[in-house]
Amino acid sequence: MRARLTVVVPAVAAMCVIAVVVLYENSYFFAGMGDRAKVRFSAGQARERIDGVLGATMDGISPPLTYASGNYQVARDPDLYDGEHSVRSLLSAVVFGGTRISPAKLPQVMDQVARTWNGRGCHVTERHEPGNKTGFPVGLGCLDGDGMLLTLHADERLGTYLVWFVADLGDVRYRPGVPEPPLGLPATTYDADTHRSVTIAVNDPYWSV
Repeated sequence: MRARLTVVVPAVAAMCVIAVVVLYENSYFFAGMGDRAKVRFSAGQARERIDGVLGATMDGISPPLTYASGNYQVARDPDLYDGEHSVRSLLSAVVFGGTRISPAKLPQVMDQVARTWNGRGCHVTERHEPGNKTGFPVGLGCLDGDGMLLTLHADERLGTYLVWFVADLGDVRYRPGVPEPPLGLPATTYDADTHRSVTIAVNDPYWSV
């Protein structure tokens, strides 16, 4: 009996250690369980919400602009206080407008976007137009009922502006790698030196004058 215990006890202890390690590495330990309770959206639910608001944003601009997409980005939340990996992440997507917009017409684009976002319960509280002497970048932003941050950014290029829209949604169940561009639009690339999107800017008889 003593010999059997000599074998069994270390084996059980080793199994317990392995179980603890597996639980810890997969965020099922102390802090990890609390972190799981804070997850509000699966990756699919988050993408559905993001695609919905970005699609509505583009549909709300008339005359329509040309668009291209950046890929979804997944930013995992920092490790928890006990060192476990968080199971939550921030899911972001961006849509770039490729139509040149004159400074005189940019406020109209912003008005239409703000109208769409307000209609979805995301009341615009930050807005900075060309000529504002606030020091803030040109654009606008709001936070909706899901805690999704929506922002419009405008970048001056050769006397006209290009705009892009960003949707950021937190407390999403972490899933590594979401490489597809949002909305199935043609994907754009980035210039490593300027950190700008490489978008073919087109002139429009209405927006560019």
